[in-house]
Amino acid sequence: MNIAVPLPLDILRYAALLARIIGFLVLAPVTGSRLVPVRWRVLLAVATSVALAAALPAHWRVARPVGTVGLPFLAVLLGSELLVGIMVSLFVHILFEVFAFAGHVIGINMGFAFAQQVDPTLEQQRSIMSVFMTQMLTVVFITAGGIPLLLQLAVLSIRQLPPGTAAPARIGMEPLLAAVGQLFATGFQLALPIFCVTLLINVALGLMTRFGQDFEVLMLAFPVRIAVGFFVMTATVPVWVHLAARLTRRMFHQVGTLLQA
Repeated sequence: MNIAVPLPLDILRYAALLARIIGFLVLAPVTGSRLVPVRWRVLLAVATSVALAAALPAHWRVARPVGTVGLPFLAVLLGSELLVGIMVSLFVHILFEVFAFAGHVIGINMGFAFAQQVDPTLEQQRSIMSVFMTQMLTVVFITAGGIPLLLQLAVLSIRQLPPGTAAPARIGMEPLLAAVGQLFATGFQLALPIFCVTLLINVALGLMTRFGQDFEVLMLAFPVRIAVGFFVMTATVPVWVHLAARLTRRMFHQVGTLLQA
C-alpha cells in the first residue's frame, strides 16, 4: 500500500536539516549526554537547525515534485540525514574511547582495575581511571572549542552535501574503520609512561623476592605502584591535556577533509 502525505517543501527541508543536526549534536558524547535534560537537547537541536537553515544553498530543493510525498521517500530522506550525522558523531565517540582505553590500561597497572563507577560522559560502568581520563577530555573538548567546531562541521556538511543529496556511501566506512583501528594504539601510547614505570617496579619487586625470600612483596607492591603511579600522573597530566587538545583538532580536521572529498 502506497501512503502519500501532503507536505510543503519548506517543512520537508527543515525536517531533513533537523534529522542531520540530531545526529550531529544529540548523539554526540558531550551535547547528547543524559546529564543534559531531554527538553534542552530537543531545544538545542531545533534552535541549531533554525540557525543553520541560512547555510542551505539558495537553489536547494527536495528532489521531489510539489504535492504529495510518499512515506518510503520520507523515511529514506530522514534516515539518510540522521545516519550522516551519526557517522560524524561516531568520530567524537572514538576520541573519547581512546582516552577511556588509556585510563583502563593505567588502572590495571596501578591496581585500580576493580574500582568501578559510572562514567557520566559515556554513560557506562568503567574504572576510576577511565572516568578520570574521559572527564579530563570533556573539559579539554569544551575549552578547546569542540562544540563550535562540531557546529562548523554541520555547516560544512550542509554546504557540501545539502539535505536530500547526502548518501552515507559518499562518506564511506573506510576512514571510520581506520580511526577504530588507531583506538588501541593511541590509547596505549597515552598510558605508556605509567605502563613502563609500573613494569620496572614489578621487575624490581620480583628481583627483591628472588634474592630476599622473607621479603613481603605483596604488602609493598600495591602502595608503591599507587604512589609512583600518581607521581607520574602528576607530571604527565599537562602532556595529556596538550595531546587531548591536539587530537581534538586533528579529529575535526580529518572529518572536515572527509566531508570536502
